[in-house]
Amino acid sequence: MMINYKSSILPWILVLLLIPFSVDATEGRSRLIDKSSFTLSSNKVKPKPSKQTAKRSSNKRKKAVRSSNAVINDPANYADLVMDAKTGRILHATDPDELRHPASLTKMMTLYLTFQGLRSGRLHLNDFLPISQIASNQEPSRLGLRPGRQIRVEDALLGLVTKSANDATVVLAEAMGGSIDGFATMMTNKARELGMKRTVFCNPSGLPNPKQVTTARDMAILGYALIHHFPEFYPYFSREKFSYAGVTHRNHNRLMSRYPGMDGIKTGYIRASGFNLVASTVRGSTRLIAVVFGGRSALSRDNKMAALLDQSFAQLQNGKPERRVNTADGSDRIPTEQVMASSTITADWTTPQPQPVTPPLSAMPQPVQSVVADKPEQESVADEGTQVVKVNDKAHYKDIYTLSAGFVGMVGVLIFWKQRRYPYIVKT
Repeated sequence: MMINYKSSILPWILVLLLIPFSVDATEGRSRLIDKSSFTLSSNKVKPKPSKQTAKRSSNKRKKAVRSSNAVINDPANYADLVMDAKTGRILHATDPDELRHPASLTKMMTLYLTFQGLRSGRLHLNDFLPISQIASNQEPSRLGLRPGRQIRVEDALLGLVTKSANDATVVLAEAMGGSIDGFATMMTNKARELGMKRTVFCNPSGLPNPKQVTTARDMAILGYALIHHFPEFYPYFSREKFSYAGVTHRNHNRLMSRYPGMDGIKTGYIRASGFNLVASTVRGSTRLIAVVFGGRSALSRDNKMAALLDQSFAQLQNGKPERRVNTADGSDRIPTEQVMASSTITADWTTPQPQPVTPPLSAMPQPVQSVVADKPEQESVADEGTQVVKVNDKAHYKDIYTLSAGFVGMVGVLIFWKQRRYPYIVKT
């Protein structure tokens, strides 16, 4: 029996041409679609708008899109701040002193103390640290560390920067503070030394805890401290990817690849906070440090950050100061002198220190409530790289590579037609 293979490339060319119109590409990562602007349908029949009204609405939308200086704020947990790193001047701010949950921005302080340990000689990049059961049991994101084994300090550090790995975070915390609680006390005390007046840390990773709070101003101070206290370690924040145990992890800060001059720092996400980002960008001799809290998606957060930076760079270039920024203390500057002076203070890794007083729970922001009030859902704890989205969560929907029914049907027709006209196997 002889088998002849006959085929035609025409059907496959048609399939390839149809794919872009039928596949919702998400660049290899999940994309959360905001449904908060959708309204429930009612029994009342809404009148159809006239052509002139529709045209005016369309023109208004186009003008809003064209306006590069218009930064639309999310109403829930939104806050932002942009500062000039040279002068400490606040160029733009929205609720900069309101309490917010830091999510994985918490790891910025974990990294600060890690860099401090490396500089003092208590840690070395090639040291191996033990992996405890507690570390291996952390919620995602994580590297998948196994208890009883070891990990290099530099690998754990890169796991924090790129993957935002919670298991690697706890390994470093236990090595420096003895326990999660002990390290959290060190973190909060260091925050006070830096001038972060309203920040309280309860864990080193940023996993949900109602007492773990910060502000946009405090996160800008921490970003400034990381850049100016540890210039030899700051380039770690610009690493695009990191490989560990045969797996390559890409940096969660995707804005670095498309916004000129951005060289760090850190992203964060839990449901109670939304999508957060602290970013630093350099153009010429000017460095801006910006903070965004409460983005509704990673994309909208990145777009807000880009618009804020464009607006602030234009403000500095034109030399025309914007309206005075409203802050809690009435100051339009961040005292960078205090931050620089705090660099001489070293952390005490041995002497137990008292737990700082936490703000009252009534003053803390509440987690985002589920749309279904009678069915409370479990808090999402994953960082934005591996978000946990419930099936019955009406606030966010995961949309990854969805194929339309029409596309599937078209492929079936093409395959059937190809098989009829050009059989795959002809027996002779």
